Formats: sequence, C-alpha cells, structure tokens
Amino acid sequence: MSLASARTQTARFVVQLKHYVATAPSIYFTVLVFYIFFIVRRCESLLPPANGFIVGQCLTEYSSVCHMQCNAGYVANGDKYRVCDVGPNNVMEWTGSPWQCIGKTVH
Repeated sequence: MSLASARTQTARFVVQLKHYVATAPSIYFTVLVFYIFFIVRRCESLLPPANGFIVGQCLTEYSSVCHMQCNAGYVANGDKYRVCDVGPNNVMEWTGSPWQCIGKTVH
C-alpha cells in the first residue's frame, strides 16, 4: 500500500497468513491462505472555529477525542471536547455540538 492511499478516508489493510503442512517423507504439502480485510472508519476532519484553535492532534479515527479552545477575549459555545463515534445510522460522526468562539461583551 502506498503512503498516498493510506491517507484516504477509508484505508484497506491486507494480512496474508500462510500455513504449510507436510508429512515426512511426503513431498505433498497444503497451503492455506487467509485474507483478512480491515476497513478503518473515520470521521470527517474538524476545523478550528473562528477565533479559536484545536489543542494538540485532532485525529479522525474511531474514539479519537478533539479539544478546542478559544483565543483570548472569546468564550466557548458548544462542546469543547468532541469524540469520533458511530452515529445512529451507522455513520461516523462527531459527538456534541459544533464549536463556536463568541466575543465577550464588555459592560
């Protein structure tokens, strides 16, 4: 698998296992080949909110947690932590509500 294909939304990994069985002094042998396919399910990439930023890495694999903070002078509206999870329709999605950084009002 090339590095380019490994970065796509859905990656496939193939593991090939071989098992050889021979009985002495026979020259016959059996080859069993198993192919196991894994599909890596991912959420869409999250972008930082206007007037805010993502803390650390924000991976898109199942159960990844993304953390958001707002710039100075702004407060968070929405969930600061969001988790990549399987939604009700078996679709990968982020938990919680979208992030927003709202400007503080001065009294």
